Amino acid sequence: ESLVPAVAGAGTAGEEADAYRETQLVGSYLAGLAFGNAPVAAIHALAYPIGAFAKDDAPYPKGVPHGLSVSLMSAPVMRYNAEHSAWARDIYANELLPHVHPSALQGVERADDGAEHFVRVYESIARQCNVPSRISDVGIRGDDVASLAEQSQLQTRLLVNNPVA
Repeated sequence: ESLVPAVAGAGTAGEEADAYRETQLVGSYLAGLAFGNAPVAAIHALAYPIGAFAKDDAPYPKGVPHGLSVSLMSAPVMRYNAEHSAWARDIYANELLPHVHPSALQGVERADDGAEHFVRVYESIARQCNVPSRISDVGIRGDDVASLAEQSQLQTRLLVNNPVA
């Protein structure tokens, strides 16, 4: 609940910024603990090959940072899951969206579908943090996609956890 204001406030100056950064650090730590007890799924399966993507002329010639590659895949995979899984749609709309901090809802065009609204909120937060939203933003071109898709299919231990095959 306190992470959304921390994301916005971490870029400010002064002692408050340090408190926001500390909140982010604690949030990151708690997420790490959660990942130790809960499997990740398609978002990470697709993110791993993107993280390994390295070209001299790309913005990240030594590979795309893991958090960025996960962020790039989050909205598309959540949309796909919500479209094809009533369970995922219910989780996004009824379990996650109600817990989103009110400040994250400001300026987000309301969707009739709660799951789509949750994805839009996610995209809005990413935009506020200046996180790229397209794989082309990290240097991936159309002719790279087939290889990345093939590599992601090798992540079977992750794909089996996704609500949609």
